[in-house]
Amino acid sequence: MGPRPTIRRLIYCAVSLVFLCVTSLVAAHRGHGSWTEMTWVDDRFEITHQIHLADAIHVLEAMEAEAPIDSMEALALLSLYVEARFAMHQDGAPVALQTLGAEIDDDFVYVFQEWLTPLPETMPVMTSDVLRDVEPSAQTFIRIEAPDINETFQLKPGTSH
Repeated sequence: MGPRPTIRRLIYCAVSLVFLCVTSLVAAHRGHGSWTEMTWVDDRFEITHQIHLADAIHVLEAMEAEAPIDSMEALALLSLYVEARFAMHQDGAPVALQTLGAEIDDDFVYVFQEWLTPLPETMPVMTSDVLRDVEPSAQTFIRIEAPDINETFQLKPGTSH
């Protein structure tokens, strides 16, 4: 028969187990970010902005909105929020985007826009400050799919693409 575990060993094992659990929870923390997809469909780009639900709630809190996240009012406010923070410019002039609305699906809020245009020879310059006013470390990713274009990039704070 081997040595019997001492109280001290049991305490060390218990502390190690707790430390391991806490470390894995901290490592699982999700980053903040927005994802924008621009897809060419017939005569326009359909633009979809995706924001994690927890970040969208944080945006509404920063706006001091009291509407529940799944209300029409909250979704309208989030649509206007994205509209004010995502822009495109072509030859120095702003590109006119139409904001269509927003919806919640699972753990995300989706804001929909479209850009009615003939397929451009070059893509406009894009800027996005979505979430950066409430989460300065938020990352911004943009994906473009169109004939002869399949590009994904990250916008750094204060930059455009």
